Amino acid sequence: SVSKYSYDESKKIFGFKELTPKKLIKNGMVWTVVFLFISTVTITTFIGEEDTTSTDQKILFYGQNMLGTWDIPEYGKYGREASGMFGLLPIYLTASGYECEIAVENITTFLNTIQPEIIINNTTNNNTNQSEYKTIERYVNLTDYVSIVQSTIVTEDLLKDVQVFVVVNINKSFSQNEKNVIYNFIEKGGSLLVLGDHTDVGGIQQPLNDLLDQAGIQFRFDSALPLDEKFRWLTSYQLLHHPIVSNIQSKDELQISVGASLDISYSSFPIIVGRYAFSDEGD
Repeated sequence: SVSKYSYDESKKIFGFKELTPKKLIKNGMVWTVVFLFISTVTITTFIGEEDTTSTDQKILFYGQNMLGTWDIPEYGKYGREASGMFGLLPIYLTASGYECEIAVENITTFLNTIQPEIIINNTTNNNTNQSEYKTIERYVNLTDYVSIVQSTIVTEDLLKDVQVFVVVNINKSFSQNEKNVIYNFIEKGGSLLVLGDHTDVGGIQQPLNDLLDQAGIQFRFDSALPLDEKFRWLTSYQLLHHPIVSNIQSKDELQISVGASLDISYSSFPIIVGRYAFSDEGD
Protein backbone atom coordinates (compact mmCIF):
# COMPACT_ATOMS: atom_id res chain seq x y z
CA SER A 1 0.00 0.00 0.00
CA VAL A 2 1.04 3.60 -0.59
CA SER A 3 2.50 5.27 2.46
CA LYS A 4 0.58 8.16 3.97
CA TYR A 5 3.93 9.83 4.41
CA SER A 6 5.06 10.03 0.78
CA TYR A 7 7.49 12.86 0.32
CA ASP A 8 5.88 16.17 -0.58
CA GLU A 9 7.97 19.33 -0.35
CA SER A 10 4.87 21.49 -0.03
CA LYS A 11 3.51 19.66 3.00
CA LYS A 12 4.76 19.31 6.53
CA ILE A 13 4.42 15.75 7.67
CA PHE A 14 5.50 16.34 11.24
CA GLY A 15 3.48 18.24 13.81
CA PHE A 16 6.11 19.15 16.39
CA LYS A 17 7.64 22.58 16.65
CA GLU A 18 10.47 23.16 14.21
CA LEU A 19 13.78 22.02 15.69
CA THR A 20 16.88 23.75 14.42
CA PRO A 21 20.46 22.81 15.36
CA LYS A 22 20.60 25.99 17.40
CA LYS A 23 17.53 24.97 19.40
CA LEU A 24 18.85 21.47 19.92
CA ILE A 25 22.12 22.79 21.31
CA LYS A 26 20.33 25.35 23.42
CA ASN A 27 17.89 22.86 24.92
CA GLY A 28 20.37 20.01 25.11
CA MET A 29 17.66 17.62 23.96
CA VAL A 30 17.19 15.36 20.99
CA TRP A 31 13.70 14.12 20.20
CA THR A 32 13.38 10.65 18.80
CA VAL A 33 10.41 8.61 17.78
CA VAL A 34 11.01 4.89 17.86
CA PHE A 35 8.95 1.79 17.49
CA LEU A 36 9.17 -1.87 18.35
CA PHE A 37 7.73 -4.01 15.60
CA ILE A 38 6.61 -6.89 17.80
CA SER A 39 3.68 -9.08 18.72
CA THR A 40 0.78 -6.65 19.16
CA VAL A 41 3.22 -4.06 20.48
CA THR A 42 4.35 -0.77 19.05
CA ILE A 43 6.56 1.41 21.17
CA THR A 44 6.71 5.16 20.67
CA THR A 45 9.07 6.96 22.98
CA PHE A 46 10.65 10.37 23.22
CA ILE A 47 13.93 10.47 25.11
CA GLY A 48 15.12 13.52 27.02
CA GLU A 49 18.58 14.59 27.99
CA GLU A 50 18.71 13.21 31.54
CA ASP A 51 19.50 9.59 32.25
CA THR A 52 17.66 8.74 35.45
CA THR A 53 17.63 5.40 37.20
CA SER A 54 14.51 3.26 37.28
CA THR A 55 13.90 4.09 40.94
CA ASP A 56 13.48 7.76 39.99
CA GLN A 57 10.81 7.12 37.39
CA LYS A 58 7.04 7.02 37.63
CA ILE A 59 5.06 5.19 34.96
CA LEU A 60 1.39 6.01 34.44
CA PHE A 61 -0.85 3.56 32.57
CA TYR A 62 -4.03 4.76 30.91
CA GLY A 63 -6.57 2.21 32.13
CA GLN A 64 -9.69 3.22 30.23
CA ASN A 65 -11.25 2.65 26.79
CA MET A 66 -9.02 -0.22 25.81
CA LEU A 67 -9.10 -3.64 24.22
CA GLY A 68 -7.78 -6.00 26.89
CA THR A 69 -7.83 -6.15 30.67
CA TRP A 70 -5.62 -5.42 33.65
CA ASP A 71 -6.16 -8.97 34.86
CA ILE A 72 -3.32 -11.39 35.53
CA PRO A 73 -2.94 -15.08 34.57
CA GLU A 74 -4.87 -17.54 36.71
CA TYR A 75 -4.46 -21.26 37.20
CA GLY A 76 -6.99 -23.12 35.06
CA LYS A 77 -7.76 -20.14 32.83
CA TYR A 78 -6.22 -20.71 29.42
CA GLY A 79 -6.74 -20.11 25.71
CA ARG A 80 -8.78 -17.18 24.38
CA GLU A 81 -10.17 -16.49 27.85
CA ALA A 82 -6.64 -15.79 29.10
CA SER A 83 -5.62 -13.47 26.25
CA GLY A 84 -5.31 -9.71 26.33
CA MET A 85 -4.07 -9.44 29.91
CA PHE A 86 -1.75 -6.58 30.82
CA GLY A 87 -1.84 -6.85 34.62
CA LEU A 88 1.63 -8.36 34.96
CA LEU A 89 3.32 -5.49 33.12
CA PRO A 90 3.04 -2.93 35.95
CA ILE A 91 3.82 -5.68 38.48
CA TYR A 92 7.09 -6.53 36.69
CA LEU A 93 7.98 -2.84 36.46
CA THR A 94 7.28 -2.28 40.16
CA ALA A 95 9.50 -5.25 41.01
CA SER A 96 12.21 -3.63 38.86
CA GLY A 97 12.14 -0.44 40.91
CA TYR A 98 9.66 1.74 39.03
CA GLU A 99 6.68 3.48 40.60
CA CYS A 100 3.53 2.52 38.71
CA GLU A 101 0.03 3.98 38.61
CA ILE A 102 -3.09 3.21 36.58
CA ALA A 103 -5.45 6.09 35.73
CA VAL A 104 -9.14 5.16 35.55
CA GLU A 105 -12.40 7.07 35.37
CA ASN A 106 -13.91 5.36 38.42
CA ILE A 107 -11.82 3.45 40.96
CA THR A 108 -14.72 1.42 42.38
CA THR A 109 -15.87 0.26 38.93
CA PHE A 110 -12.32 -0.60 37.92
CA LEU A 111 -11.63 -2.66 41.05
CA ASN A 112 -14.90 -4.54 40.62
CA THR A 113 -13.94 -5.29 37.01
CA ILE A 114 -10.55 -6.82 37.82
CA GLN A 115 -11.85 -9.01 40.65
CA PRO A 116 -11.92 -12.55 39.24
CA GLU A 117 -15.01 -14.69 39.42
CA ILE A 118 -15.68 -18.18 38.16
CA ILE A 119 -18.94 -19.97 37.45
CA ILE A 120 -19.37 -23.31 39.20
CA ASN A 121 -22.02 -25.55 37.68
CA ASN A 122 -23.89 -27.58 40.30
CA THR A 123 -26.04 -30.51 39.25
CA THR A 124 -29.25 -30.87 41.25
CA ASN A 125 -31.39 -33.98 41.72
CA ASN A 126 -33.47 -33.12 38.67
CA ASN A 127 -30.28 -32.85 36.56
CA THR A 128 -30.74 -29.12 36.06
CA ASN A 129 -27.49 -27.15 36.00
CA GLN A 130 -27.49 -24.10 38.22
CA SER A 131 -24.71 -21.55 38.10
CA GLU A 132 -23.07 -20.28 41.25
CA TYR A 133 -20.56 -17.45 41.27
CA LYS A 134 -17.51 -17.75 43.49
CA THR A 135 -14.68 -15.30 43.98
CA ILE A 136 -11.21 -16.75 43.37
CA GLU A 137 -8.47 -16.10 45.89
CA ARG A 138 -5.66 -14.57 43.89
CA TYR A 139 -2.00 -15.35 44.41
CA VAL A 140 -1.06 -11.84 43.24
CA ASN A 141 -3.24 -8.75 43.60
CA LEU A 142 -2.63 -5.84 41.23
CA THR A 143 -3.36 -3.28 43.93
CA ASP A 144 -0.49 -4.66 46.03
CA TYR A 145 1.93 -3.34 43.42
CA VAL A 146 0.17 -0.48 41.64
CA SER A 147 -1.59 2.67 42.77
CA ILE A 148 -4.98 3.38 41.18
CA VAL A 149 -5.71 7.06 40.50
CA GLN A 150 -9.03 8.51 39.37
CA SER A 151 -9.35 10.99 36.53
CA THR A 152 -12.02 11.27 33.83
CA ILE A 153 -9.67 12.99 31.38
CA VAL A 154 -5.93 13.34 30.74
CA THR A 155 -4.73 16.58 32.32
CA GLU A 156 -1.44 18.28 33.10
CA ASP A 157 -1.95 17.53 36.79
CA LEU A 158 -2.42 13.83 36.00
CA LEU A 159 0.92 13.73 34.15
CA LYS A 160 2.75 15.80 36.75
CA ASP A 161 5.88 13.99 38.03
CA VAL A 162 5.29 11.20 35.47
CA GLN A 163 8.19 10.12 33.26
CA VAL A 164 6.41 7.57 31.02
CA PHE A 165 2.76 7.61 29.94
CA VAL A 166 1.53 4.23 28.64
CA VAL A 167 -1.46 3.83 26.32
CA VAL A 168 -2.65 0.30 25.45
CA ASN A 169 -5.04 -0.69 22.65
CA ILE A 170 -7.33 2.30 23.05
CA ASN A 171 -10.67 2.00 21.24
CA LYS A 172 -11.77 5.58 21.82
CA SER A 173 -9.85 8.63 20.64
CA PHE A 174 -8.53 11.23 23.03
CA SER A 175 -10.03 14.69 22.74
CA GLN A 176 -7.98 17.41 21.09
CA ASN A 177 -7.32 19.00 24.48
CA GLU A 178 -6.07 15.66 25.83
CA LYS A 179 -3.77 15.19 22.83
CA ASN A 180 -2.40 18.69 23.38
CA VAL A 181 -1.68 17.78 27.02
CA ILE A 182 0.07 14.55 25.98
CA TYR A 183 2.30 16.23 23.39
CA ASN A 184 3.12 19.11 25.72
CA PHE A 185 4.15 16.42 28.21
CA ILE A 186 6.42 14.92 25.52
CA GLU A 187 7.92 18.27 24.57
CA LYS A 188 8.86 18.82 28.21
CA GLY A 189 10.82 15.55 28.27
CA GLY A 190 8.18 12.92 29.01
CA SER A 191 7.96 9.60 27.16
CA LEU A 192 4.95 8.06 25.46
CA LEU A 193 4.69 4.27 25.16
CA VAL A 194 1.95 3.07 22.80
CA LEU A 195 0.94 -0.59 22.56
CA GLY A 196 -1.29 -1.63 19.69
CA ASP A 197 -2.64 -4.73 17.94
CA HIS A 198 -3.13 -5.72 14.29
CA THR A 199 -5.97 -5.49 11.71
CA ASP A 200 -8.05 -2.96 13.64
CA VAL A 201 -9.12 -5.62 16.13
CA GLY A 202 -11.68 -4.16 18.52
CA GLY A 203 -11.74 -0.86 16.61
CA ILE A 204 -8.37 0.33 17.91
CA GLN A 205 -6.68 1.40 14.68
CA GLN A 206 -8.27 4.83 14.26
CA PRO A 207 -7.87 5.93 17.91
CA LEU A 208 -4.21 4.80 17.89
CA ASN A 209 -3.49 6.48 14.57
CA ASP A 210 -5.24 9.63 15.74
CA LEU A 211 -2.91 9.76 18.75
CA LEU A 212 0.24 8.97 16.74
CA ASP A 213 -0.47 11.15 13.71
CA GLN A 214 1.46 14.10 15.10
CA ALA A 215 4.49 11.83 15.54
CA GLY A 216 4.31 10.62 11.94
CA ILE A 217 3.46 6.98 12.75
CA GLN A 218 0.42 4.98 11.65
CA PHE A 219 -0.78 1.42 12.15
CA ARG A 220 -1.42 -0.35 8.86
CA PHE A 221 -4.51 -2.51 8.40
CA ASP A 222 -2.56 -5.75 8.22
CA SER A 223 -0.76 -8.53 10.06
CA ALA A 224 3.02 -8.72 9.80
CA LEU A 225 4.20 -12.33 9.55
CA PRO A 226 7.72 -13.82 9.36
CA LEU A 227 8.74 -16.00 6.43
CA ASP A 228 10.49 -18.51 8.69
CA GLU A 229 7.69 -20.82 9.88
CA LYS A 230 9.93 -22.73 12.29
CA PHE A 231 11.92 -20.03 14.09
CA ARG A 232 9.43 -17.25 13.39
CA TRP A 233 10.88 -13.80 14.12
CA LEU A 234 14.05 -15.14 15.74
CA THR A 235 15.88 -15.17 12.40
CA SER A 236 14.36 -11.85 11.32
CA TYR A 237 15.33 -9.43 14.06
CA GLN A 238 17.54 -6.48 13.29
CA LEU A 239 18.34 -4.43 16.38
CA LEU A 240 19.55 -0.94 15.60
CA HIS A 241 21.80 1.04 17.89
CA HIS A 242 19.67 2.64 20.58
CA PRO A 243 19.65 2.74 24.42
CA ILE A 244 16.28 0.95 24.52
CA VAL A 245 17.79 -2.24 23.11
CA SER A 246 21.28 -1.90 24.59
CA ASN A 247 20.55 -4.28 27.49
CA ILE A 248 19.15 -7.07 25.33
CA GLN A 249 21.66 -9.88 25.73
CA SER A 250 19.97 -12.42 23.47
CA LYS A 251 17.32 -12.26 20.78
CA ASP A 252 15.54 -15.03 22.69
CA GLU A 253 14.50 -12.32 25.14
CA LEU A 254 12.15 -10.96 22.48
CA GLN A 255 8.95 -13.00 22.38
CA ILE A 256 7.02 -12.13 19.23
CA SER A 257 3.94 -13.61 17.62
CA VAL A 258 2.09 -11.40 15.16
CA GLY A 259 1.52 -7.67 14.99
CA ALA A 260 0.69 -4.85 12.61
CA SER A 261 3.30 -3.24 10.40
CA LEU A 262 3.79 0.50 10.71
CA ASP A 263 3.70 3.33 8.22
CA ILE A 264 6.35 5.78 9.41
CA SER A 265 7.37 9.22 8.21
CA TYR A 266 10.82 10.70 7.73
CA SER A 267 10.62 12.09 11.27
CA SER A 268 10.55 8.63 12.90
CA PHE A 269 12.75 5.56 12.73
CA PRO A 270 12.65 1.93 13.90
CA ILE A 271 14.91 0.44 16.54
CA ILE A 272 13.82 -3.18 16.06
CA VAL A 273 13.08 -4.28 12.52
CA GLY A 274 11.46 -7.52 11.41
CA ARG A 275 13.21 -8.55 8.19
CA TYR A 276 12.28 -11.43 5.88
CA ALA A 277 8.58 -10.93 6.53
CA PHE A 278 5.44 -10.04 4.64
CA SER A 279 2.33 -7.97 5.19
CA ASP A 280 -0.97 -9.86 5.19
CA GLU A 281 -3.57 -7.19 4.46
CA GLY A 282 -6.69 -7.36 6.60
CA ASP A 283 -10.05 -8.49 5.28
